[in-house]
Amino acid sequence: MIRSLVHFFEGLSLRNKLVFSFVFVIIISTVISSFVSHYKWKHDYYAQVREEGTVLTQTLAQGSVDPILRHDFSTLEEYVNNLLKKENVAYVIFTNHNGHILAGGDQDLNVPGEIIRKGLVNTAPALVQTYHSEALKMQVNDISVPVMIDAKKWGTVRVGFSLGNVEHEIYSNIFSALLSALLSIAGGIAVALVLTRIITKPVGAFIKSMRTISEGDLSQKIRVSSPDEFGEMADSFNRMAHSLSESKEKLRETFEELAQKQKLAALGELSARVAHEIKNPLGIIRGSAQIIVDGKTPLAIKEEVGRFIVEETDKLNHTVMDILNYAQPRMRELVPVDLNALIRDSRTIWEKTAAEKGKITLRLLLAEGLPEVRADRDLVLRALLNVVMNACEAAEHGGEVDIQTFSKDGSWVAVRVSDNGPGIDEAGMDKIFEPFFTTKKDGTGLGLSIVRNIVESHNGRVTAGNREEGGASVTMLFPLVETGPSR
Repeated sequence: MIRSLVHFFEGLSLRNKLVFSFVFVIIISTVISSFVSHYKWKHDYYAQVREEGTVLTQTLAQGSVDPILRHDFSTLEEYVNNLLKKENVAYVIFTNHNGHILAGGDQDLNVPGEIIRKGLVNTAPALVQTYHSEALKMQVNDISVPVMIDAKKWGTVRVGFSLGNVEHEIYSNIFSALLSALLSIAGGIAVALVLTRIITKPVGAFIKSMRTISEGDLSQKIRVSSPDEFGEMADSFNRMAHSLSESKEKLRETFEELAQKQKLAALGELSARVAHEIKNPLGIIRGSAQIIVDGKTPLAIKEEVGRFIVEETDKLNHTVMDILNYAQPRMRELVPVDLNALIRDSRTIWEKTAAEKGKITLRLLLAEGLPEVRADRDLVLRALLNVVMNACEAAEHGGEVDIQTFSKDGSWVAVRVSDNGPGIDEAGMDKIFEPFFTTKKDGTGLGLSIVRNIVESHNGRVTAGNREEGGASVTMLFPLVETGPSR
């Protein structure tokens, strides 16, 4: 219960928390004050009734000495009748020293016997006993006063005073206190609403301004004119926002300058890579062309040199295509693709590539019942070819390359290409998919960057790592459900 209340309180806004706190304090204060007042009223009223009743009974006892001595019972009955006219007098009884009733015996008393017995044997100036009367349905003070003549007890006067009026007065006071408490609570709520509005208004302004700033608008300012702590906070907040605005502008300028430098650095690296990749083939092509145009060169040599020109031209074309594919990938044409079938259909091409790299053993480990994925067949094939070529180059002469497919977590279809080469060193692990990064003597360093672009354009993921048994592996994950837009 307490946890629920705490959870409820924590979920309230600051204004409601303050209002509830004010009201809670007022209610607790009112309840405590009401209990204290009720106890004090009850104690004071009862004490007053006992004191007044005792005085009245003692006066009646003194006035009954002569009638008792003269056995003037009619006078005693007259005393009884006169007193019974009072609103708070329940009964009046005169008894002699033997406990026989002298007057007031015709009253329906229903007083507990213990109360009567203690009153008759009492010799103190006054004995006050309180009990609940079933006949009157209320509390009654039974006051017994002995009639003493020459230190001898001649009788007893017992007067019962009902406490109904006292309780009615107490309840009336409680009602007034509750009404006053309700008015206090209502006034407290009104004051709490006003105070919380005064307190939370600048807080609301702070929150609104912070939201605006979080959205990027650092020109936002808080206008709080109060000279208190909120005013100081607003001034500090405005200075902070101004400082952030200046810092943002400087950061933007720095970022633009850095981006420009990165562009120039990338362009310079690309130019160097392209120049390096083109320079050697162009030299070979130029030398071969000179041999061909020389009329003294035998035909067989010309044919062999012509093949050199074709091979070097293919290398140049491959370099140019790598750069074009990385800089401007084409739009995807998504169709259902069976990766197992795609790999089987391309096996001949990959085996030829593996044969060119050396005696590489190519093994297919394809999972049965592999679901289709929506993908661009040509782009996926290009990515696979790049990864297989890298694996064949890493495996070197006489190595092995495994192409494995499997389903992962029921949401992905994976293709993993593994080799038994030297693996990837720690320095290259974090940079392997970055453009222009390569550990080979020749090449643009764009192969795996293109692979990453292709896989991520299908909302997939690509990872690389070393195998425990040696070598490296590249894993491409393709989602079973296409969630992103084509690009």
